[in-house]
Amino acid sequence: MTQFKSIQLLVASLFFVSGFGWSQGNLTDKQISSEWSLLDVRSGVEVYVQRQNCQLIPNQLPLELLFIKLVNTTDKQVTVSYGIQTLYTEGCVGCDENPEGMIKTQVAPASDLAGNCENLSKGFYVLLNNPNLKKGWTFQSIQLNKLTVN
Repeated sequence: MTQFKSIQLLVASLFFVSGFGWSQGNLTDKQISSEWSLLDVRSGVEVYVQRQNCQLIPNQLPLELLFIKLVNTTDKQVTVSYGIQTLYTEGCVGCDENPEGMIKTQVAPASDLAGNCENLSKGFYVLLNNPNLKKGWTFQSIQLNKLTVN
């Protein structure tokens, strides 16, 4: 009986550890702040997200955006591919896994790429909230889909 429990514990541990190795990053609204928060790590590339308010349109309230930063911790240039799934109370953006929505970019060795209010590059930002709209969607969480590093 003790050997059976040991095997059960081993199998449960393997499922737990393998889940961390293959799962995609996911952060909820409450886990994201104005500081960079780690979303996922894959093959020497760290993916961070950060919340910022950006004044993009004169005479309107600032938009609340989520920015993405890719950090290449390796000594080689890498190609990073990913999709962004943004879950709102009212629905999901990017959940259809459309290949046209995939982001593919190169990151130089020991460097990073990040979005910010002055650099709104595709794949490096997500609109969280537009306070100028009366019936805007309510952000819940973000996750990466099919993150690969080559």
